[in-house]
Amino acid sequence: MELKVTLRHVSIITLFVCSLYSGIFNPIVGFSIASTILFMFLITHKSVGKKEIRTAFPLLLIAIIGIAFTTGNVYVLSKDLYYSIKPVIYFLLGTFMFKNKLKFSEFLGILLLSSVLTSLIHIYKLSTIFGDFSLGINAIRLEAGAGNLMEAFVLAYIIQKRRFTTIQNYLRLPHKLYIALLLSSIILSLSRTIIISFIITLLALSGYFSIKLNRIAKSTVKLGAMLLILIGLLFVINIYSTPGSIANALTSKYLHSFTEISVKQDFTNNSEINKNWRGYESSLVKKEIDSGNIINKIFGFGFGKTVFIGYDGFVGENNSNIPIFHNGFMQIMLKTGLLGLILYHCFFLLLFIQAENITENKWLTSNFYKGLIISTYLTTLVITGIYNKWNLDSTIIVIGYFFSFLKNDDEKNKTFC
Repeated sequence: MELKVTLRHVSIITLFVCSLYSGIFNPIVGFSIASTILFMFLITHKSVGKKEIRTAFPLLLIAIIGIAFTTGNVYVLSKDLYYSIKPVIYFLLGTFMFKNKLKFSEFLGILLLSSVLTSLIHIYKLSTIFGDFSLGINAIRLEAGAGNLMEAFVLAYIIQKRRFTTIQNYLRLPHKLYIALLLSSIILSLSRTIIISFIITLLALSGYFSIKLNRIAKSTVKLGAMLLILIGLLFVINIYSTPGSIANALTSKYLHSFTEISVKQDFTNNSEINKNWRGYESSLVKKEIDSGNIINKIFGFGFGKTVFIGYDGFVGENNSNIPIFHNGFMQIMLKTGLLGLILYHCFFLLLFIQAENITENKWLTSNFYKGLIISTYLTTLVITGIYNKWNLDSTIIVIGYFFSFLKNDDEKNKTFC
């Protein structure tokens, strides 16, 4: 019993550490603690649930394929292996946190606490460069940080006061102050990924992503109308804002989003490469995949594979190779082939099916879970998804926790839904 109590408290610290971004803790620190705690959980619980293993199995297979067809140098191989195993460790850790009696109110309370701390740090850093209007968006984000994705998920959940009351308020701050701090940090992050994830989670909490047939038509019309209004608003701000201003640069960035990631562009011009870096990266990966044989296309080139970059927007001509890419789908295809990409989608499909099949008494919580799943999946297109260096570590733990929480039939855990 004493060991279980100790693990419960250590798991709280682990979640807190993993929820803080690398500006405070190095991701390796969080991963090392998480791996140790997971090992301790495995010892005390003797076994892992079959459903947990079955859900994480596609990710394990991706790692196995990457190792089986490995190529390149040992350093890059070890990094690829680390990034492929990390989400499995965090997902299983989240499931064990629930099994080890970490209460829902405590769990989200820790996420709220860590999110407020990162938002305060972010706002403070921004205040030190406030007024320097000569800085562009990239320079501001480089100085103050690009924000914390978990802030978006937490804000979406607590924005309704009824949901806020189900969370442990460790700082004893008023509801509106939490909203003000988190919302300010999210807006000032100038991050499309964070803001879009916030909107997606809000929509999910409102039931927009239910597959039930009687809701699809209404949801589609409402989402389409909101999207048109948002795009129209961005165009208006972009047209009437001062050229070179933050507002103009930010709206241009949003309107340019789809062009930026497209591989079907002319990348012979260096200025176009700088402007559409993600698309340039993906075009190089696509050429590499196309040059491979049938085995490479099905199973990939293996862990350790790099791609010659040729040009870097920061240093100009660059004769080095890069191992990691913004587009996670392209990265999975390169290293583990079509099979790896199918397995990656299987993982998210299994999660979403579980969320969709939740009983009505946990409908609200399952909708939040859907928001996490959909947002995390979409981040694969722009920041490598669950294979990101650090930004989604805590999100994967939360997904693991909700996975176990939602499949649990204990009536006492249904009161806040």
